[in-house]
Amino acid sequence: MTELSVVMAAGVDDYGNEIYRKNLPEPAVPTSQRDRAEYCLYTLHEALRNIDYEIIFVEWIGQNNGARVDWDFLQNHPRIRIITVPFEFANKICPERVFHETHAKNIGIRRTNSDMILSTNNDCLWLDEVPRSVLNIDNVMIANRPTVYHTVLNCERNIYKLKEFCANPDNIVHTADWNSNGDFTLMPKSL
Repeated sequence: MTELSVVMAAGVDDYGNEIYRKNLPEPAVPTSQRDRAEYCLYTLHEALRNIDYEIIFVEWIGQNNGARVDWDFLQNHPRIRIITVPFEFANKICPERVFHETHAKNIGIRRTNSDMILSTNNDCLWLDEVPRSVLNIDNVMIANRPTVYHTVLNCERNIYKLKEFCANPDNIVHTADWNSNGDFTLMPKSL
């Protein structure tokens, strides 16, 4: 059994991108969903390097009827398990939505293999090491992680450059409804 299960979800639609478009300073362009996820996972692996963890990545196949998330970098990572919610099931749960983040994360949470679960988003940057002591909580811990809303590609997956980039408040956004979908919720599985 692992110490921590991290649950993330994604759909094939443009879900969430309104944040990135609305808050962009000119002439910045939105970072693609794939790029944001790659940087999130890179920094997450760094932050959890001293913890035995798994990542449950839920792929929600909504109204696009069979379209898949084209993120080949997820396929062969030893700590990432992908769960695909097929169109037929997703459409029964919420036919009016292409992607329903809350349902997707709950599906992932039910399939975790640890006593502690972190429900989070796949566009956060993890700039601090997560200590083992954080896993010894009894209740739910909720936090607000900064979300990068324009390109981090010039940081070249260098943790020091990423920290410097995120130290500039113009480069991050804290969403107002910051925990509506489990954006950063750490909880024991027994809850």
